[in-house]
Amino acid sequence: MTAGLLEVWRDTRQLVLAAQIAAIYAAALIPFKVGIPIIPGFVELRPANAIPVVASLLFGPAAAWGAAFGNLIGDLFGTLGPGSLFGLLGNFLYGYVPYRLWGRLGPLSSGRPPEPSAPRQILEYALICILASLACAGTIGWGLDVMRLLPFQVLAPAIFLNNVLMSSLLGPPLLLFLYPRVARWGLLYADGPHDRKATWAHSPVPAQAQPAPDAPRMLIRDLHFTYRNGAHPALHGLSLSVKAGTLSAVLGGSGAGKSTLCYCLNGLIPHYLPGEFSGTVLIDGRDTRQATVSQHARSVGLLFQDFEAQLVSTNVDRELAFTLGNLCPDLSREAIAARITDTLRLVGLDGHRARDPLSLSGGERQRLAIASVLAPRPPVLVLDDPTTDLDPACRGLLYALLRHLVETGTTVVLTDHETEDAVPAVGLLRETGLPWRAAAYS
Repeated sequence: MTAGLLEVWRDTRQLVLAAQIAAIYAAALIPFKVGIPIIPGFVELRPANAIPVVASLLFGPAAAWGAAFGNLIGDLFGTLGPGSLFGLLGNFLYGYVPYRLWGRLGPLSSGRPPEPSAPRQILEYALICILASLACAGTIGWGLDVMRLLPFQVLAPAIFLNNVLMSSLLGPPLLLFLYPRVARWGLLYADGPHDRKATWAHSPVPAQAQPAPDAPRMLIRDLHFTYRNGAHPALHGLSLSVKAGTLSAVLGGSGAGKSTLCYCLNGLIPHYLPGEFSGTVLIDGRDTRQATVSQHARSVGLLFQDFEAQLVSTNVDRELAFTLGNLCPDLSREAIAARITDTLRLVGLDGHRARDPLSLSGGERQRLAIASVLAPRPPVLVLDDPTTDLDPACRGLLYALLRHLVETGTTVVLTDHETEDAVPAVGLLRETGLPWRAAAYS
């Protein structure tokens, strides 16, 4: 339970995220220190109280530390005193309880990500706001009562009502706006830290019929998608079939929809990216709409075009442990260590295990991002325009790696905007209809 909290202090990026949350929380608190007091010197009307709940559901333990220190910074501007220690503890819990409880409320849980749009998600969100507010108000109220600064029955209800009101009114629109964007950037806590095992992130993949031996690994039928507020469809009537153990290239110019297709293959569309979706995407016979993105990540590994955004840890070894701890929670420490060693050898980075990713070359960072995607051993690997920033030598290394993966049974799909860049990887190109061209190599 404490592993995730301590991990924040060992991971530079999570520590920076906690500091950013603290800064935003404090900046939103300070103007109201001279605003509308509820109990002068102790409690004031605080719209910022929605921030710890929203940040907790997005960023996990970083929000607990951010809320604690953000509240303490805010106290420096008018309410700092002996009771600030309990304010720090109460706000820590206020940022800790939501991410720990989401998906853990038994029959009251929605089984969906914390994006309060459906009735059951709204109910789960409301319950978590109440429980987090109780934890915060109870801690602060008890502490100040023990110090004989203010009676519990006066302070605790005021804090509780303030927290519930602000988090309930302001939290849902903030989550609806932020959640798809944070998911797109790969910053969701549900997609990373080791101790995240809530049902919505780690529930079993829905049962499915076993596909026939000769069935395609990936099947797309009449796929249409238009982004919210988009003037034109990003995908219009796309159909595609990909066999297991092949390498396929999807070609098209900028804006042709290549990245959109990649997002459809692992469920980011339609789960996180809003828009009009129709058609069918099947991976091994399972509709991508019937499982979460976290579940799809075990069968479809996606390398984003901006692959550096996927690197989240402070050394090469921990980068892979980060992914394996999230997607393969049943692996023992010994199995994780062995998997890390095998994967880094495969991509030629075994001698860089203690290096900070920022100290690697661009090609090495890309291979590290691929390694983090490969570590859970997904049967399908999707790479979005992987050759854009690579020199010829690095491209050669990438193609050699892809050929090895295909020869060992992995299904690889890559997108590219230049035909000549894709030819070495696939060997044979065949046009399948503008603006899409696909090629297969087996």
